[in-house]
Amino acid sequence: MNLPFTALALVFLALALYLLTPENYLTVRQALPGAIFFSIGWIIATKLFQIYVARYDRYNPTYLALASIIVLLTWMYLTCLLLLLGGKLNAILRRERGRMRQAAPRAPAPSAHAA
Repeated sequence: MNLPFTALALVFLALALYLLTPENYLTVRQALPGAIFFSIGWIIATKLFQIYVARYDRYNPTYLALASIIVLLTWMYLTCLLLLLGGKLNAILRRERGRMRQAAPRAPAPSAHAA
């Protein structure tokens, strides 16, 4: 099945987007959680949206073209929302790592007079 390839491609694309964002200097390790979140969320949202559209396709043939545009825009909105949530996850994790580093007690420097 193409699902693992799709998930991997989505992780790489989201990772590239998060790494190339200006004024947001992340390492690959810092950007990876958001990229994985986006990839899994996008696959789940797409499958659920696919089920919804297949089940509730009671469109009148007159409105089919208009309804398909609205469905496409809704799917694009969900995709962008998941991309933003992945970036927000990266920002929260980065902030919390910084707080943990500041709160961690520093080891005292070894003194030369220790006997």
